[in-house]
Amino acid sequence: MINQRIFSANVGDSSVGIAGPDAIEQDIDNLLANDQELLGTLNDHETQINDLDADVLDINVNIKNFGAIGNGAIDDTQAIQDAIDYTYTNGGGVVLIPQGSYKITAPLIMQNGVSIIGVGSMRDDNAIVSEILNASNGTAIQFPNTKSYTSVRLQNFSIKGDTISGYTPTYAIEGENFKTHCIIENIRIWKHQYGIKLTHCYYSKIQNNYINTAKTAIDLTTANGVKVSNNIVHGIDDVDSYGIYVAGSPIEIEHNFIENCTLKRAIYTSYSNGVLIKSNYLENVNGTGIYIGYSNTVNIMSNYMRSGSSGNIARGILLYNGDNFVIYGNYIEKTTVHTIRADGATNVIAFENYLDESAGATYSVGLAVGTFKARIRTLATSTANRPSDAARGEMFFDTSLGKPIFYDGTNWVDATGTIV
Repeated sequence: MINQRIFSANVGDSSVGIAGPDAIEQDIDNLLANDQELLGTLNDHETQINDLDADVLDINVNIKNFGAIGNGAIDDTQAIQDAIDYTYTNGGGVVLIPQGSYKITAPLIMQNGVSIIGVGSMRDDNAIVSEILNASNGTAIQFPNTKSYTSVRLQNFSIKGDTISGYTPTYAIEGENFKTHCIIENIRIWKHQYGIKLTHCYYSKIQNNYINTAKTAIDLTTANGVKVSNNIVHGIDDVDSYGIYVAGSPIEIEHNFIENCTLKRAIYTSYSNGVLIKSNYLENVNGTGIYIGYSNTVNIMSNYMRSGSSGNIARGILLYNGDNFVIYGNYIEKTTVHTIRADGATNVIAFENYLDESAGATYSVGLAVGTFKARIRTLATSTANRPSDAARGEMFFDTSLGKPIFYDGTNWVDATGTIV
């Protein structure tokens, strides 16, 4: 059965208290205001990020002018690196990758103010594609920690591991000090162990990428003001890996599609403040859907997650410690352990979530976490169909009586405390 429940709770509050709709609405407004204050910082940088094209188009360098062949057999590493270094020496700009498959045998070392842009990233029968063929056991594109980077864009090309040659490359894109107003967009990453791993990543975007890796697809640490959106993550097969991991303040993770993966957590954030996780789609995923650890001011809304024929989402949303959570409008279908669970999290408000417990999952916010004092509202029903497993503080609208009633732990009572 799919249930719609509305819940808010305070841990450590010795008084149970059943607040009315106005108090619940005020709680929600207060937490959403906190979200907007922190997440608003991202909007302050949106124009600067979107204006990156104007910053990087001063110089356009074609790698073929430096001797790159692009036939998938000749080693083009030095030619591409020469183009990157030349562009940097001349004040920055764009390194262009024409159609072709450009074999590399060592990491391409990025430079500040230099972007790499191709003509396409997705291969089909009619596609024009720019491809970097990583014929090594290492990283394809590297941002060394000895440098800082501003206004860098990686866009419109594919990074493929040359597994035919017996290599299993590690990272497609990896490094530190991936600093301010940088974009990774429309990159296809496949046949690598890991996708994108960056630290100290500020006010940047990771968007519209397709990542098919064996292990973690996107790993961003100290990622302040970062937006991860519209990415497709497919095919992870490692129980210790994540689909998308971001730690920072503030961050947005939205409109991502994670499918056909066996992993530990599909979306994971920890030690973060000001988090928006919105409108992500998870299907055929073995593992936990959304896991939030030691984070504050988190808004989880309008996400869809579903176990399918080849996937089993054990836990839909799991909160572990932290403060100020809004969980709103999520659709969680056929999880097997918990739909929504909170352990040690304070000031949690969950409302208008659609929860399918038909596969054995339980909704344990306020039910199985000890000190929670809960307010829960279920769908309206008749006196004959009152919940048989109600938790203390649970509320629903009794259509036979024409009014809301509450469970006090022993009896159902109305707003005056009279047993009904």
